Amino acid sequence: MKGLLYLVIGTPKADGISIICKHTEQERGANNSKILLPPENQEQICTFSNWKWVEGKFFFESAADEQNEEWFLFLSNQINLADQLEASLELLNAQILLELARVISFVNCDDLDHKDIVEWMDGVAHFSDILCFSNRTNTNGKKLNEFVERYKSMHYPLESIILSKRKS
Repeated sequence: MKGLLYLVIGTPKADGISIICKHTEQERGANNSKILLPPENQEQICTFSNWKWVEGKFFFESAADEQNEEWFLFLSNQINLADQLEASLELLNAQILLELARVISFVNCDDLDHKDIVEWMDGVAHFSDILCFSNRTNTNGKKLNEFVERYKSMHYPLESIILSKRKS
C-alpha cells in the first residue's frame, strides 16, 4: 500500500460511507481511491473492499493494488476502537509508503442523547481532525451545539462540520 490513509470513525447511520463514496466517485480522475469497509458493512453504494480483523490486525485482500493513492479505512463499531487505532499505527509502520492523511469522524446527531456518548465523543474528538455531524434536527440541535462548543472551549484542533440533509 502507498499513498494517503484516511481513518474513518462513525456512529451507525451517520452517512459516512455514502459521503465518502460520493467524494471518491467525483474525484475519480484526480486520485485513485479505495474504500475499505469493515466486515459488517455490505452496502453496495459504491465500489469497495471489506477488510478482515485477524489476530488484532487489519487484513486486506486488495492491499497489493498499487495504483491507489487514497485509502479510506472505515473502522468497525463491533471491534474495540483503541485496538483498531493501534492496528492502524502498526499498518502505517509496516507500509512505509503509506502516510496518515486525516482522521474523519461521522456522528449521527440522533445518537447524541445516548448515556455513554460523552466519553465516546471525547475519545473520538481527541484523535479526529474533522467531526462531521449528520441528521441534525430541532430536537437534537441543542445537544449538537453543546458538543461543538465543548471542543471549541477545550481548544481541540479539529473542524466541526454540520452536514446538510440536502442531497447533492
